[in-house]
Amino acid sequence: MQRGDISFYLEFLSTWDANLARANQAKVGTPFVYPDAIFAVACVLRFLFSIPYRSIEGVLRTLGTFAKFPAPCYTTIWRRCRTIHLEEWLPQRPTAGSVTIAVNASDLKVVNSGEWLRKK
Repeated sequence: MQRGDISFYLEFLSTWDANLARANQAKVGTPFVYPDAIFAVACVLRFLFSIPYRSIEGVLRTLGTFAKFPAPCYTTIWRRCRTIHLEEWLPQRPTAGSVTIAVNASDLKVVNSGEWLRKK
């Protein structure tokens, strides 16, 4: 049994530029530097595990070190997460078992233990 294991599938990194171009398409003012998928991951972490924004910044900075992407600062995470409404389509917080957070090139999916891996 593995306890405290969180796995991230960061497939959205392969379409970073396309996602960023789509986010900036109708943007007025300073263009976004980060695609929405990074903030979707941040919002899922906050929603499922009640992690503070400053801690999410640390998680994204660590992931960025390994996956070679620039991590947003706390203020950017807070501002962009206010515009993403994940509560409408995420499942309820599980009472037992693990949670898989899968981010592919098109969307974000939160599933229970092993479900995403079976489908992949």
